Amino acid sequence: MKLMTLIALLLFLSGCTTSKVITPDYKKVELYSTDSIPALPFLMVTKTPTTITAAQLEQHISKQAKVEWLAEDSVYFLPTKQNMDTVILYLDDIFRKFGIHFIPESLDCDDFARTKTALSKLIISQTYQIEASPAIFTIFVFQKKMWANVPAGGGHALIAYACTDANGATKVFIWEPQSTEQISVKDYPNKDQLFYIGSERTENPNPEPKP
Repeated sequence: MKLMTLIALLLFLSGCTTSKVITPDYKKVELYSTDSIPALPFLMVTKTPTTITAAQLEQHISKQAKVEWLAEDSVYFLPTKQNMDTVILYLDDIFRKFGIHFIPESLDCDDFARTKTALSKLIISQTYQIEASPAIFTIFVFQKKMWANVPAGGGHALIAYACTDANGATKVFIWEPQSTEQISVKDYPNKDQLFYIGSERTENPNPEPKP
């Protein structure tokens, strides 16, 4: 195992490090108040989405970033970029309305990433209603360079998703789940420090050394 990978793994297992502690400056709503819960977002579905096998998706991602791929499903579908943007803004609104914010160790980067991964998959899958999994994943990285107001140094958890753009081309984006910031994976400054992509894996990933 390369030294950088070992250091990254140890730092991540010791806890996510981030200065992006979201202190809500809005009033918390009363729980269980139906008036306070925004309706599910309206998503545009004009045609059957592109489906892709796990092997095809792995091949596409590997062209843009070297990362261990942990496919949990055999078939995936690609939501549109427009619908993903809508879901990302919706979830940010939900979290703000309920005063959900960063708490070290209790609700930190990996919790934000896994929670919003699951919620975005739920919304997207219930909208499209097809027998394939939305291509949305929790992703882990050694934060060598600052991005999205997260300082360099230490392990960090984000979300990666594959989608189709307005022209139908397949694109892969990185999403910082503590905000709404996104970037194409090919332009992500830490793409060479990714540990692995996987929706729910929590045990020690022990990735193989990168070539």
